[in-house]
Parts: sequence; C-alpha cells; structure tokens
Amino acid sequence: MCGRYTITRGERELAEHFAVQGTLEFQPRFNIAPTQMIPVIVNEAGAVWRPMRWGLIPFWARDQSMGARMINARGETLAEKPAFRRSFESRRCLVPADGFYEWRMNRERVKSPVYFHLEDRGLFCFAGLWDRWLSPEGLDVFSFTIITTKANEVILPVHERMPVILAPGDYSLWLDPEETRKERLIPLLGGDPNGALVYHSVSRVVNSPRTDSPECVQGVEDPVGTDLWGRMSD
Repeated sequence: MCGRYTITRGERELAEHFAVQGTLEFQPRFNIAPTQMIPVIVNEAGAVWRPMRWGLIPFWARDQSMGARMINARGETLAEKPAFRRSFESRRCLVPADGFYEWRMNRERVKSPVYFHLEDRGLFCFAGLWDRWLSPEGLDVFSFTIITTKANEVILPVHERMPVILAPGDYSLWLDPEETRKERLIPLLGGDPNGALVYHSVSRVVNSPRTDSPECVQGVEDPVGTDLWGRMSD
C-alpha cells in the first residue's frame, strides 16, 4: 500500500517541472497523510492542477467516510471493482511526489519507517484515479486514490505492495479521458519504470501525521542496527 508520501518541492519547481496549466498554491510537504488536500494533475481540455482530498469518495457513496478506506486501489482489479471502474475508464490523474514511506518490522518486532525515493531525488508521479462526490450540502468534493501493484525487488523486503510510478512518457496517455482500452492502460501499471529507487531508515516522528518537517525524511540508524539502506540493482 501507500499510506504516506512527500512533495518536498515548492510550487515554483512543481510548476516548472510538470509544465501544467493554471496556478498552484503549495508549500513543501514532508508527511502527506490520507484525507488531506493535495494537488493532483487532471485533464480538463489539457493538464491542469486541481486540489483533491486523498481517499477516493465514489460519486455514489452515501457519505464521505468511505474515502478513508479508499486511499489505494489495487491495479490488478481496479477495472472490475465498482468503486474504481468508472474512474479507471475516464477519470485518471497524476499524483506528483518525490518519495513515500513504508514500515517494516525490525528485530525487536517494532515497526520502523523507511523512506523510498529516486536515486537523484527527482520528482515523479504516481498513477491515480479521481472522482467527484456531491455532499448533502450541495458541494462538490473532489478526491483521489493512488494505484498500487506488487512490490519490486527493492520494496519487497519492506512491503508486498508498492505505488505505481508512471514513466514520464506515459503521462499524456494516462491522462487522456478518450483512451479507455484496457490493453493500452493496464501495461502502464507495472510499478517503477525508472529502475532507480533507493531507500533509508527515517525517524519515527513520521508516524504522526501532525509532524510535517524536513526531519521526516532525514536518514537515521535503525534502532536495533538492522541495515535498511539499499538500492535497486541494474
């Protein structure tokens, strides 16, 4: 799964890197958690920024509490699941990020957080889905979920699932609402096309979603000495 991630760049760098239309108001985030409002990229006659709530609320949901359980969508089944099927067909989005967290059990049977990122610390995008839900007050609530797949060899020692990281060359295809063919879209959900993920142990301060500072991504020694540093082999 993917339950926390980071965008440690400011709005100017994000705007320049992704060349997306519209304005973007954003401060660096070091510990993004579910239910928070985060900018994603959608296609509205071109790629545009739109702030959305993390945790998909399907248009047919009775209330927004459903979103807390829908922060991830399994790539293997999203084309068939009622909660995701319509969004997969025409409401796909890019979720900008530059890292994400997972937790592993150390030798003391205590879960310790690790931080995954590209070797060059660059920006990338998770594959996401979005939807619009109408609240009882008549307000539009936009929300999204992050697609996951089977973990690759780097992440597997930590967790059996990983977020899908799209190749930059696939961004436009993923965003295209006119593209509905499963045979074109499903192959994009392979995991990490960049082949350059690395990771390191971080402080347990990241366990609290209230902590959102550079300390969250700083490397630390594992509390019981387990070596958690690594990189993907060629």
